[in-house]
Amino acid sequence: MKKTSFYIFLLALVSVVFSTTSCKEDEVEYTPKETLKLQNYNLLFDCNASQGSVTVQASGAVSAVSEQSWCTATVSGNVVNVSVTDNNSVEGRSSKITIKADNKDVEVVAQQKGLVFSANKGSLYEVNAAANEHVIDITYTGNKDITVEPSEVDWASFSIKDGKLYADLQLNNNKDMRQTEAKIKAGDATTTLQIRQGGLFFIVNEGNDYISGDNAISANVTIETPEGIGYTVEPSSVDWARFSIVNGGLHIDLDENETGKPRQTDAVITYLGGLTAKLNIQQADFDKDILGTYTLQYGSGSTRQVELEKASDGQFQWRFLDGNIANLGVKVPVHIDQTTNIMTVLSNVDLDATYVKDGVTYKLTTRILYQNSAGSLYSKNSDKLAMLGNLTIDENGKCTWNFVINDEVTSTYSLYGLRIGYGTGGYTGWVGSYTTFSNPVLVKE
Repeated sequence: MKKTSFYIFLLALVSVVFSTTSCKEDEVEYTPKETLKLQNYNLLFDCNASQGSVTVQASGAVSAVSEQSWCTATVSGNVVNVSVTDNNSVEGRSSKITIKADNKDVEVVAQQKGLVFSANKGSLYEVNAAANEHVIDITYTGNKDITVEPSEVDWASFSIKDGKLYADLQLNNNKDMRQTEAKIKAGDATTTLQIRQGGLFFIVNEGNDYISGDNAISANVTIETPEGIGYTVEPSSVDWARFSIVNGGLHIDLDENETGKPRQTDAVITYLGGLTAKLNIQQADFDKDILGTYTLQYGSGSTRQVELEKASDGQFQWRFLDGNIANLGVKVPVHIDQTTNIMTVLSNVDLDATYVKDGVTYKLTTRILYQNSAGSLYSKNSDKLAMLGNLTIDENGKCTWNFVINDEVTSTYSLYGLRIGYGTGGYTGWVGSYTTFSNPVLVKE
């Protein structure tokens, strides 16, 4: 029994010893080695040469190396100083910097913005034909003086004042647009501005003739030209018309036309000391002076007499007065726009007349023919194909309608003439040609 108690005591003692030893190990003090850390840094630079820094938390010596030559890193104690040179490129750039301390290293990136250098925000600069000095903004984020190369054209000169481009442009007295470029420099950086100057346009009465009746009138018509272009109107060459410039438009005074014939004159607008534009002015009573008997000239000296008159439906028509075509009672319907005095003769129109051949009665139909440069003739199945006549009136009151093909065909073709054919009707019912009026012109003396 005593022996057993001794072993119990011995085990208890060993337990106490081990327990005491474990507690002492928990109380041992441990100081970890300082870790490399970076503080207080901003390495984003504008395009100009500048400096930044990085504060390093470390216990040992600090070193730093930049991978790009434009970016340098120097160490002063625990501070890494970073310097960048001017970036004269529009492209941004970056450089990796490796910082070492306490047998560790860390990488940071220095970034530098590209140069912003443009005139007119990089857009094409467009102006009208007038002579003017234009002041154009230049956006530049660098720190160099801005210069501009001399102009390569004689109608433009350039200079730089207060950071802006001054472009002095002369008048463009040609209808065609022209362009040049201003080459701007700032140190090694360059930018180019394209400058486009529009052509000189001068549009009177929207490009139309001025057409009036026989009554006396006082009216204004529009004149469109680039802003800054001055102009005057020459004195009238006839005693029944007077012209003046009023509020930028052309003012027209016409006396009553009592001649019994149409009459015309020109208003001559002069601008820029020599260039001119003409407005043709026609004065006539349409029904009394324009309608009537005309000579249809065609081919090589052939003629027919036609009456240009109103039809029963209120439109207009040619009624043939002589030849076999008159015996058939042929009347060709035409449309006349009295605001422009343009006559339209359509193709593939069935006429209110018939033609008998070999005992068969056929319908008569119009067909407009056009030709290419080699003289080959064409037509087409279109109710829009037409020949267009434009009225001119000379100083003696002579009326002439000259015809061209309309825009149903391209400009590579020209008008050949009007053909009257016979068949069952329309384009597809065509059987043959009755007569052809090539190169037609209507004349009323």
